[in-house]
Amino acid sequence: MYNLETNSEQNQIILSPKLEELRKDIYSLLNDSGLYSHVALLSSGTTSKNPKGYAISKRALLIHATAVNQFLGLTTQDRWGLTLPPFHIGGLGILVRSQLLNQEPVNLYPWNPFQMADVIRKEKITVISVVPTQIYDLVKHGIRAPKNLRIVLGGGDFLGDELERQACDLGWPLWRTFGMTEISSQLATGGDLRQGLQILPIHQVKQDASQRLWVKTPTLFTAEFHLNEGRKLRLAKEKFDEDEFYPLEDKVLIKGNRIIPLGRMDGAFKISGRLVSFLDLKNLLDKFSLEHGIWGEIELTLTPDPRLGHKLTLSHNPDINQDYIQKFLERISPIKVQNVESGIKRTELGKVQLHEN
Repeated sequence: MYNLETNSEQNQIILSPKLEELRKDIYSLLNDSGLYSHVALLSSGTTSKNPKGYAISKRALLIHATAVNQFLGLTTQDRWGLTLPPFHIGGLGILVRSQLLNQEPVNLYPWNPFQMADVIRKEKITVISVVPTQIYDLVKHGIRAPKNLRIVLGGGDFLGDELERQACDLGWPLWRTFGMTEISSQLATGGDLRQGLQILPIHQVKQDASQRLWVKTPTLFTAEFHLNEGRKLRLAKEKFDEDEFYPLEDKVLIKGNRIIPLGRMDGAFKISGRLVSFLDLKNLLDKFSLEHGIWGEIELTLTPDPRLGHKLTLSHNPDINQDYIQKFLERISPIKVQNVESGIKRTELGKVQLHEN
């Protein structure tokens, strides 16, 4: 377990063991830039070829963790389970939230769905946070939720409606979440996605004409760094508008204190003049994969293309029955997939990696 020194002015670098060789460079970059009392972590899916990450102040992490604990109604009688790696914002946030409850989280990482339910019962864990690949593991093996578990935060990647329904049928008290590293984790949590997730009170949000999300919050990252571009560090405030809102790469619909995520800014594209929602396609894929028992063996990605504008790629596990691929392509017709490739690159959290960084 990482020892997060939230009261220290010293910078801390929290890395995957696979990327430990980057520690010295990141530490020097922060110190040379005059930053202190920050935690630096790499963005999800980064590799040693293109290390990119964020420096987040310890104050921001504490403010965010306090807000989440309060929003969820947690007390010292509750106990967090750590199901996510602490070198990603989802796991790091749990360390701070637990610290504020005067406890350590129960370590459930690395992930083992068969052991997890028993540990949750034994250790009286009441709240955990999971990503869709973990939810699928629970559904696939028919693992029922322990009765002492009150809240399961589900986020980190696309979560299909059918997978959510099956998890809830097994008793997992699932709350959808929407967040990102840039704001120290959650932006909005809970409720029906179609009605909108409730925005945490510490955040102010707005959308522009293109439905891009802008946020103003005391938990915003301080600086973004790139190690392969001459050790560049860019301060978040460099992109503030006149009201000190920061632009994110997400499209949303805002309804009062609720928000409906619509996907990334490149998440809608035209096929023969017809506007197509990438989120709708992902929901179709999720349902199709669960129907045929191949969830996670076929994935869709949307990437920029200089000629087409965007390119839709279907990637698959090498040993999958090719009939499934053909059936899915027929299911989404007349939408065309421009590229079919063998092999799915994933991050350590199971998220599909769009390209080799």
